[in-house]
Amino acid sequence: MRFPSLLPLRMPARLAAWRPNANFALRSLIALIAALLCWQSAGLLAQILGWQSSQPALVLPRPPASDTGAGRAALARWFASAETGKPVSSTAGMQLIAVVAGKRGVALIGGIESTPVAIATGKEARPGLRLIEVLADRAVFEQAGVRSELTFPPVPISITPAPAGIPPVKPIAPKPVKAEAEVPVQSSNVSRGQLAGVAQGGNLGDWDKGLANFAGGGIRVTSASTQPLAKVLNLRDGDIMKRVNDRDLTQLADISLIYHHFSQSQEVTLTILRDGKPQQLNFKIQP
Repeated sequence: MRFPSLLPLRMPARLAAWRPNANFALRSLIALIAALLCWQSAGLLAQILGWQSSQPALVLPRPPASDTGAGRAALARWFASAETGKPVSSTAGMQLIAVVAGKRGVALIGGIESTPVAIATGKEARPGLRLIEVLADRAVFEQAGVRSELTFPPVPISITPAPAGIPPVKPIAPKPVKAEAEVPVQSSNVSRGQLAGVAQGGNLGDWDKGLANFAGGGIRVTSASTQPLAKVLNLRDGDIMKRVNDRDLTQLADISLIYHHFSQSQEVTLTILRDGKPQQLNFKIQP
């Protein structure tokens, strides 16, 4: 039996055309593998020779800055009243009662605590609100770089209007009282340094210590040794302060008038009752 002869196989034309491209892909793959090996070798060599940069160190966060109140003050200035559109005043609610002017001035301020507080220059009345200057008629504060002034409140004057069609009645001048000439007068000098010493001692915060209301109107000195101004003004236990300059003293809260006149005037007249008899104390305020 004869078998047919095996004819040589022939490669298709398309397969023969693809063969060179396969060789190129193989060469490219070999080149890529060689490049990766070189890269890994270079990195290993750099670690061995110490060329790699130092490892990152752990850094703790900085502690937060202390609160100076500047941030709260700046935030408060951003918010304004819906009606006025003006920022809230840093001295809102505060009242200037008395001052001792000068480089080391002291201001007696109400509205911060339940009782008036004596604040020296350079100290804070509220967080971030610092007293920078005390003048004869005002106290200057600074908060977050913004200055504000606190002045004395105006003295209210009540005027009753006359009814329509009726001419106003002229006030009758009071007749001089002859008994005033018989009132003993005592004159003395008080320096502003003494007043400043009392204020800087912090005792002005105890403005009502050693004092009490007098049933007949006035302020009674119950303990001169504990009252700051009583020592300076030479007041005694049992003295009743009735008038300072042109203002009557009717209740304990009127002690602020005494602080006001002694801080603003060059001469102060204090009318008192001592041992049941009126007496006039004249003070000249020295520099």
